[in-house]
Parts: sequence; structure tokens; C-alpha cells
Amino acid sequence: MEEQGNGKASGPQPGSALKAVLGLRNFRLLWLGETISLMGDQFYFIALPWLVLMLSGDPLALGTILALVAVPRALFMLVGGALTDRISPRMVMIGSNFLRLMLVLSITALVFTDIIKMWMIYFFALAFGVGDGFFYPAQLAIIPQIVKKKHLQVANSLIMGMMQVTMFAGPVLAGLVIATFATSETDLTGIGYAFFIDALTFLISLITLAMISISRKKKKDKESMIDSIKHGLAYVWANLQFRAVLIVIFVVNFLLVGPIIVGIPVIADTKLAGAVSYGFVMTAYGGGSLLGIALAGGLPRPPKYFGSVLLVVTAIMGLGLFSLAFFQTTALVALAALVMGAANGYVMILGLTWFQSRTEESMMGRMMSLVMFSGAGIAPVSMALTGVLLDWNMELMYLGLGSILIIFTLGLAITPYVRGMKFDLEEEKAT
Repeated sequence: MEEQGNGKASGPQPGSALKAVLGLRNFRLLWLGETISLMGDQFYFIALPWLVLMLSGDPLALGTILALVAVPRALFMLVGGALTDRISPRMVMIGSNFLRLMLVLSITALVFTDIIKMWMIYFFALAFGVGDGFFYPAQLAIIPQIVKKKHLQVANSLIMGMMQVTMFAGPVLAGLVIATFATSETDLTGIGYAFFIDALTFLISLITLAMISISRKKKKDKESMIDSIKHGLAYVWANLQFRAVLIVIFVVNFLLVGPIIVGIPVIADTKLAGAVSYGFVMTAYGGGSLLGIALAGGLPRPPKYFGSVLLVVTAIMGLGLFSLAFFQTTALVALAALVMGAANGYVMILGLTWFQSRTEESMMGRMMSLVMFSGAGIAPVSMALTGVLLDWNMELMYLGLGSILIIFTLGLAITPYVRGMKFDLEEEKAT
């Protein structure tokens, strides 16, 4: 096993840290496999909705399918975290990828043989969501096992940065594949090839994960899965700072995700120049996220006062939401999206590294599952609520949600233990 070490999170200069991280064989294998797999995910994200619309033409069916993926993903994250701590992150990732590989190969075959039916897609979506729920906590929990603590921020930036890059390139490539191989507007061949490419990326990810070598420690924990989850929740509840940061992540994602994913298209359609404006604004948000991630990974060291930075970034995102109630041009809306994306990308890397550097190894999977649940797990609820509020009044929605986030931030700002949280645990203990 490559030495993981216990260096301080402050770390060396970014150039040497980047060189050190990329010099680790285990990390290179993980980064390569997950980058390719993330690219495949973009093919899946395009192919699945397109297949549903081709077969049913029903937006309600599409919403139901996406919900069937999202709900079990959120529910099984806690189970996935507990299983990760019980077995190992690598083994859980391999199991999840194998399950999803079999599912994608199955739907590929069904599409190519033209016997695919809607009920099959419902089953596929449900099973795929379960596989996702196990995978994501393990993916975050494996990084501290193969990277030194002082290099976690750079490693997280590389992983998350490539995720943003694939989100730019993947959908375009998937669309080209579907359009190139389809012989008519109703032909599903292109969709079949898109799913097949996704299956190949899962296979590559399985191979790279199998090549990773990590020393396995004997697990003394014999408690049931339910008790293991309860133990993880109790571990977080006993730590005031863990609780506070998880609440911030939950509130920010609850108030932000829906207004961005669901609200921006409505703004573009009703106040701006339609699809062109929508693409421009979402590109600005994605570019901002990538900028924030690069900034987090490129700075010489993390900020001393993590709590203060968290509050400032949260306030920026609240102001961004608030401003969308007033902005009437594509340039201004894109600017707000750029700033919110950069703030979100920066604090995402910072927060993830902060949790990883402070969590006991035996609890890492469960902690990462709670981090994921507080973020991605709450997204479907946020999007559903946004849909309801948009139908009521778009401007008041952005005013209200932005104001709530700003007031929430001000409330935390007067709390000394949040405002004074430091990034480095040893430095915090010393004071």
C-alpha cells in the first residue's frame, strides 16, 4: 500500500502537492477509472430521458423515472456508508459498478433487439438508483485511504474537477452518438450505442479498481447494519461542528439546487432569449464551479478559519439567489450564476476535505454518506418544491429563498463556535 500518512491539512505548495498526488499509482488508477466512468455517466444521463420520451412521449413518465433513480439513491446512501465501513470502499465500489454494468448491458441489449418496454425502464431506474446509493459514499471514503491528509484538498479538486469537465463534454458527445447512429426520428439504435458506451466505461472502472492495492484492516465491528447506521448518526450528533456544517450543506442545497436546475430554464424562457440564454447561463454556472474547484486545489493552503469562509460563501450564494429576482438580461443572470457556481465549487472541495481530515477511518463511509445525503440526497425535494413555487410566483420565490439563506447565514455568524471553526484540527486543539 502506498503510504497514506497523517500530515497536517495545511500542506505544501500546490505544485509539489499536485506532483505528489499524481505520483501515487493508486490515485492515478482511481482518477483514470472514475474520469472515464463519469464520462459514461453523461451518456447515461442523456440516453435514459431520451429513451423514455421516445417510448412514451410523456413528461410525467420521465419525471417518474428520474424520481425512481433519485429516491433509492438518497435512501441507500446511509446503508452504503455503513457497508463501506464494514467491508471496504474499494469492494463496495466494485460491487456497485458490477451491478450497474449488468443493468446497462441489459438495457443495451433490450434497446438493440427492440423489445424494450416502459415497465423494464421503471425496474432499471429503481435498481440503478440503489447501485448509485452504495457507490457515492464509497467513492469519497476511498480517497483518504490512498492520499496523505495534507494532500486531500488537491486530490478532491482533481476528482471533482474532472467531474465538471465531463459534464461539459459528455452531453455533447452523447448527443452526437445518438444522432449519428439513429436512422430515423423513431430509431433507438443511437440510444443503444450510448448505453453501450456507458457500459464500457463501467468495465474500465472495474478494471482500474481491481488494480488498486490497499491493505485491508480487520474489522472488529459485528453490529447489525441498522446499529451501524445508528452509530454513525450518533457519531455526528456528538460532534457539534459536524452537526453545524452538515446543517449548512443541507440548507444550502435545499435552497439552491432547485432554483438553479429547475428555475434557470424558466428564467431563460420567460425573461431572457430562450434556449440560447439557458445554455449560456448554465455554462457560466458550470464554468464557475470548475473555477472554484481549481481555486480550492491551487491555493498554497486552505484558509485558517473554515467557519468564517463557509459563512461568507453561503451569504454569496444567498445574494446570488436574491439577485435573480431582479436581473433582466442574460449577461447579469450569467454573472450571478458564475459567482454562485464558483462559490459552490470552492466550498464543496473545502468542506469535503475538512470532513475527511477530521473523521476517524472506521467512520469514514458513514460520514461521507451523510455528506452526500445532505447534498445530492436532498436535491429531488428541492426541485419538486421549486416547481411548486415557480407556478406561484418566480420573482417572489427567488426573493424569499435568497432572503432565507442570507438570514440563516447571519444567524450562524453570531454563533462563535461556527464562526471560529478552524480548518486544521491540531491547530484548533492547540487554541
